Amino acid sequence: MQASPFDMRSVPAQRLLLGAIVLGFVLLQLFKLSYRWVDDESWYLMPLPSIHAGSGFNIPSVPGDDVFWPQPPILTYLEAGLDRIAPLSAASARVIPLLAGVLTILAGFLFGRALFTPAAGLWTALFIATDNLVFLASRIVRPEILVTMFLAFGLFFGVKAMRADRRANLYACVAGLMAAGGVGSHPNGLLVPASIGVFWLLCCRFDKELFARIGCFAVVFVLATLPFVLWVVANDGDNHYASFSSHWLDRYGRNAAAAQSGFARMLTLVSSEWQGRYADFAQYPYRVHIALLSVALVVLSLFSRTRPIRACAVLVLMQLLFFIFVNNSNATVRYMTTVVPLVALLAAYWLLQAWRGYVERKDLVRGGCAAFIVAALALSELAGNLIYLRKIRDADYNAVVAEVSRLIPADSVIYGGMFWWIGLREHYTVVPYMRMPWPRAVQDWHPTFVIMDDWVMTGNRVDDNWKPLRQELNEYLAAHGKMVGTVDGGFYGQLKIWSLAP
Repeated sequence: MQASPFDMRSVPAQRLLLGAIVLGFVLLQLFKLSYRWVDDESWYLMPLPSIHAGSGFNIPSVPGDDVFWPQPPILTYLEAGLDRIAPLSAASARVIPLLAGVLTILAGFLFGRALFTPAAGLWTALFIATDNLVFLASRIVRPEILVTMFLAFGLFFGVKAMRADRRANLYACVAGLMAAGGVGSHPNGLLVPASIGVFWLLCCRFDKELFARIGCFAVVFVLATLPFVLWVVANDGDNHYASFSSHWLDRYGRNAAAAQSGFARMLTLVSSEWQGRYADFAQYPYRVHIALLSVALVVLSLFSRTRPIRACAVLVLMQLLFFIFVNNSNATVRYMTTVVPLVALLAAYWLLQAWRGYVERKDLVRGGCAAFIVAALALSELAGNLIYLRKIRDADYNAVVAEVSRLIPADSVIYGGMFWWIGLREHYTVVPYMRMPWPRAVQDWHPTFVIMDDWVMTGNRVDDNWKPLRQELNEYLAAHGKMVGTVDGGFYGQLKIWSLAP
């Protein structure tokens, strides 16, 4: 790629601009960091007591079906280490995802600079830092941002390994470590070794150096993944791997397509993606321009004469096919966070190409394309992040927890949403209704308080899964309970606190 007026040859200037990008990202993330705490985040933290007790990796740890949870555990073990230093809060639990977001920005810069120029690296870093998916993934306790970080670093070290020098095999080994980190973070981490391998196959010559590189990568990947395999064997072997089978195998595929085969099944899977993941990505009409630009960048790159650009576009398509035909158990848009570094690099490349055409030939069309890329993937997405922070102004988790705590005496047993666990675990026993049917809760745990009508229980989901539970609880509480107060929880719902104490 030829030099551009945007190139930053000075290393201090590169560091200054990259530091400014990271600082802006962190400052924006720290604003209302503890707001909008959701069930999934407590889910990844509830094995902590069993980890601390040395009794396994169980979900949920209090109470419920206290069974081994074979979820790739890197995030939860990191959170357990942080919890050892100081008990986690809604804000401190998000420090690890936030750090992973910062490292993803750094990896994007290194990846773009290694492939092309420092300017390409800086623009890649900026587009990652402003992206809505990365912004959200970096402030929730879920592993999508870890997989994205390992993918970006894996591709960077993969590029370094392509250089014909004596350290190529060393870089291939580090890429193998990154691939193992991805697999140890989430089932989607399988994309990391696949992406590195496909990138090499599309960008390198088939010679002995490539096979040596792949060999080093494979050996380190297998060795670094072995602890995860042994961990599953140690915890689930006596159970005939029932938990592993349920979590890793039985959840693949959608029930709607289970009875179908061939073309009909494929159509069902694609339709589910379109109505779920892709619809959320486009967010009509707010993100349609971002979705269309992303598609245009991928299509344009598929026909590029630059091998790495073609390879990145192929990797985007490979990830989307993975979500349709491999891990299609959850059509959440969060999984598409792993696509962001690739699209950011494509955007940086074509931005610099368009700008060069504008400067050299005064081509207004190319100049307009460059401006549109910046406006859509930097300014527009940054505005989206600011709008999100404004929308969650009524989701102050700590304030709602404090109000609920005023109405419920310490040491009570509370039956309520799983999202209460992190805020109430120190002084209460939280029995999450997501994992504990009401009759069993009464029999085994004897709840003394029930928190009704939170945002999940009241049916803020399309299928209203919790309507039968609401009816069951309302009938029971009307006969045996006493409402002791209400809390305006804003985002969390209009909460009703019921006492079952004698």
